[in-house]
Amino acid sequence: CGLHVHMSKAALRPLTIGRMQVFLHEPSNAPFVEGVCRRTFNRYAKSIAPKLTDHTDRPDRYEALNLTNSKTVELRLPKGSIQPATIMGTLEFCYALIRFCEQASNACLTTKAFLAFITTDAMLSDTRALRTYLVTRGLADAPSMKLPKHNKKAA
Repeated sequence: CGLHVHMSKAALRPLTIGRMQVFLHEPSNAPFVEGVCRRTFNRYAKSIAPKLTDHTDRPDRYEALNLTNSKTVELRLPKGSIQPATIMGTLEFCYALIRFCEQASNACLTTKAFLAFITTDAMLSDTRALRTYLVTRGLADAPSMKLPKHNKKAA
């Protein structure tokens, strides 16, 4: 069972979608992406070798970032959960991924740059659950995630 997240295509520029593809499928980002999603790439959420121009409909809906839907982009990789912290962390990851890919340079689509981005003042209020989730999952250290003091125990 998967926690598939649909994001409106109308709100996304083609370059943003291309950057999302590159970030998600970059081999050096795989440990982070798979850690956030709690699942490895698989036959229902395949990894591809995308280019920045991969932002139009692709023929296979079973890619980690499915572009075959007419109105949405679907992240298929996250494993299903009934845990509120996991669900919120996953949703905030999707939101942060969009915001990151809107502004990141094509050369900086890295885990390190993403982690720095989610701790900027502009993103702190929108990524509290994600940052806590990353620390809890061992994907980031608490001091760098700027967690409120009462949330540090979650690590």
